[in-house]
Amino acid sequence: MVLMLAEPEQIASLSLLAKDARTSVYADRAAPYPTNTGKAEEVALLAPDLVLAGTYTTRATVQMLEKLGYRLEIFPPINSLAEARANILRMGDILGQPDRAADIVAAMDVRLDALTEEVTHRPLTAFYHARGNTTGTEGLQGEMMTAAGMENIAAMLDLPYGGSLPLEKLVMETPDLILIGPPYSGHSQATELLEHPVLVNSGKRHVLTAGAAWVCETPALLDALAELVATRKSWEAAQ
Repeated sequence: MVLMLAEPEQIASLSLLAKDARTSVYADRAAPYPTNTGKAEEVALLAPDLVLAGTYTTRATVQMLEKLGYRLEIFPPINSLAEARANILRMGDILGQPDRAADIVAAMDVRLDALTEEVTHRPLTAFYHARGNTTGTEGLQGEMMTAAGMENIAAMLDLPYGGSLPLEKLVMETPDLILIGPPYSGHSQATELLEHPVLVNSGKRHVLTAGAAWVCETPALLDALAELVATRKSWEAAQ
């Protein structure tokens, strides 16, 4: 949000994660700026007027900076597109860029309206994760699945907040679509399940490519929604 809203001279330092393209859609934009690893010493040496952090971000650093008298603004994780919208407006006020934030949110609203439509037949969809967990109907991912015209299998299985969905159970429920996120490099037993032949060969598994868009609490969320809509429309065309 800072990269999207602030003037360059307002930015003293960014989280190192801002330059990780796997989790930041603005990694290229972040390239010219100094970064920090979230240590209080690093931040204090910059003598910033303002420190921004997440609720669960390097808590020891946040507590130390608060004790030292730095101004901190804490942003909790979002659970809906409405909360993402509100955070952008809040950040605009904090950075002295309210008009810029309002313009961005207005553009988001227009695009969201264009992406959502009445759907007569929603594909039964599982958003499947490492260790056999699935996305529930509550929260941001569940909201976006609904907005994209998908029926979340978690509703049928009474898993509003998601949870464990064994592979055998998933297969027996015969979903129309199985969504998985883009894989990270390297090897992990936690994600091996997502490469199981029964999923790979099912013709229902779809690997989403807009991974970073799900993480950034910005208009990029609508890129993730657009990919869901395109996946649903591709399914419809194949029926």
